[in-house]
This record gives sequence, C-alpha cells and structure tokens, in this order.
Amino acid sequence: GLRLLPLTVLAFLVPFAFRKAAETLPPGLALGAGFTITAGGIAAMLAVGSGSSWTVLIPGLVLCGIGLGIANPAIARVGLGVVPPQRSGMASGISNTFRIAGLATGVAALGAIFQQRVTTSLTSSVGQHSATLGNVVSSAGVTAAAHGQARTADAAHVAFVSGLHTIFIICAIAVAAGAILSIVLVRSKDFHQPTPPVAPTEPQPAAIVTTAPPFTPEAR
Repeated sequence: GLRLLPLTVLAFLVPFAFRKAAETLPPGLALGAGFTITAGGIAAMLAVGSGSSWTVLIPGLVLCGIGLGIANPAIARVGLGVVPPQRSGMASGISNTFRIAGLATGVAALGAIFQQRVTTSLTSSVGQHSATLGNVVSSAGVTAAAHGQARTADAAHVAFVSGLHTIFIICAIAVAAGAILSIVLVRSKDFHQPTPPVAPTEPQPAAIVTTAPPFTPEAR
C-alpha cells in the first residue's frame, strides 16, 4: 500500500488542482487527456524487469495518478451532464454501476490472462508441475513459489514479469483506445441544455363593459 501512494495520493489531489481547468475544457477533451496520461503511465511500467526494484514503477504510478485524477471528475461530469437535472440520481447510479462492473470484469479477465502467461513461461523453463506452480505464482507471488530453490525462484520472477508485461500492454492499448473514443464521441452538443426562463408578460388592462340601464316608464 505504501508503494502505491504515488498513484493514490495524486489521484486524490489532482482533481482539486485541475478543477478550474476542467470546467473550461470541453468534457471529451478533458476525459481524453486523462486517459492518454494514464495510458502513458501504464506503458512506462513496462520498464520493470525480473531484477528490478519496485522503484522502477514510480514514474508510471505518478503518471497514472495524474491521469486518473483528471479522468475521474470528467467521467462524472459527462455522466451527469447528458441528462436533465431531475435525472441526475439515475445517471449517477448507472455510471457507478458500469464503473464497478467494468472494474470487476477487468480484474477477472486480466487475472486470467496473467495466470495463463505465467504458466506458459514456466512451462518453457521449468517443465513439470508448471500449471500448479503458475497458480501459486499468480495468486501468492514469487516468494511463495520459490521454496528456497534458486532455479525455481528465477523462473518464477521471469514468468511473473512476463505476465505483467502482457497485461500492461493490453491495458495501455485499451486505455489509449478509450482516449480516442472520448475525444471523438463525447460532444458538447450532447449535453443537456437548460431551458431558458420565459420572460413574464405585461398584464393586460381589463376590458370595461358598460351596460345601459333597463327601460322603465318612469325613465321615459
């Protein structure tokens, strides 16, 4: 958790610093900029190797924190801006539902890809029991799979990094595609435009109706 602070702290602070600029930029451009920076941060994490320290991830974590700090408010702005104010609760619920569903789907899909890539790498280096070893490396980490054996530890490190590289590439491509789609598809004209207030009309003077007195013999 402490090592991920470069990402989490910036994702929390950047929206406050970027608030005024975000309100003046077109929403699609702000969202696309956040996604582009995030994709660059993910790509920067490809510098990690089997012998790297965790500090090699810091530039990528910083970029991802900045990108997420820009993209998150833009997502909320787009999600709420395309509906009338009376439907903002519904729009917020739909937006959050899709974000959580996307998070769960991404974790499951990328986790499966990561495990498959780790197992494939171990098969080429260790051979026997590679499927079981791949499950251990994917779920519990390299240390749990080594058991003090140098050859197994080296193979597990290489396999783990190979899996990371694979999912980093997939994520960078997916987020970059999201940046392009945001700029192209999110247009200001799709946002709800408030109805201008109707100017009050001047009251019209009441018509004066005169009636003739009834005819009586006395009047004649």
